[in-house]
Amino acid sequence: MFTVRALNVRLEHATEVPSWSQYLPQNVQAVLRDRFRADEDFAQPQHFVAKSPEHALAPRALPAFPDAPKRWWFQQVWNLARDSQGCRDLQRALDDASCEEERAAIASELQGHVCEAIRCPHANFVMQKLISVLQPTHVVFIFEELWLRGRESISNVARHKYGCRIIQRLLETRLPKLVSILIDHLLDDSISTCQHPYGNYVMQQTMDHCSSSQRRKLLEVLGEHAAFIVPDFHISAVYVKAFAAATRDEQAKLARSLIKAPAMLQKIGSTRHGHQAARHVFKALSGWEQEQAKSLIFGKARAY
Repeated sequence: MFTVRALNVRLEHATEVPSWSQYLPQNVQAVLRDRFRADEDFAQPQHFVAKSPEHALAPRALPAFPDAPKRWWFQQVWNLARDSQGCRDLQRALDDASCEEERAAIASELQGHVCEAIRCPHANFVMQKLISVLQPTHVVFIFEELWLRGRESISNVARHKYGCRIIQRLLETRLPKLVSILIDHLLDDSISTCQHPYGNYVMQQTMDHCSSSQRRKLLEVLGEHAAFIVPDFHISAVYVKAFAAATRDEQAKLARSLIKAPAMLQKIGSTRHGHQAARHVFKALSGWEQEQAKSLIFGKARAY
């Protein structure tokens, strides 16, 4: 029974068809293929379709670099990015570039390949480096190519083992309007992403970059679903972060929701940084509510 449960957990959180799936029963293999077909379509360039006028953005031209034809990477960036050694060489080239125009010239050769690069075990590192070294206005094309996949694809990227890194880097950019749109998309399917082994890190970072209204929306969802979520390390870490990011009133509201979800509250208290969340819970509550929270976490009322 434990083996079956462990297998179900691995399949539930898989972001692509596992290489060992060939040893599974045929009917299970068929379910896996159907499940990931849409995710594979997301990486195909021919599926670029604007989903709304808000995201129907015109392609942006990056600044010209006249000396680009003299560089060793010229017209080779996409091929190099997908190679284990080539991706390292490109990252060094970005660090050693003589000017912003040279870095932008490297980036220009990845335009149209963003969604493929996100899924690549090598190219994703080049994308991360681009986001970190380019001026904010020169990484707009990465947001734009993600928008063209539709709102639901953003959550898929956030739950991908490489894509989650790209989303975290984009959240750090100094592009508040685009970051706000990105967070709105993440909030569309926030609970599933919060529970995911990779996605939970994205949602934790979201709380550092969201507006007060977006934070309230996420906290409300966490409170409403607390009693129905199977507590584990991933979702518990998001609750810990939520308490750290919330205002005092928001902490009190979330704490009252958790009292109604004792399994989740106990799990939070048992995590590595859970004592910090427990402190927030106790400070946000008073009287019998505080005593009840202590009893749920420690098994009996005790001073904190």
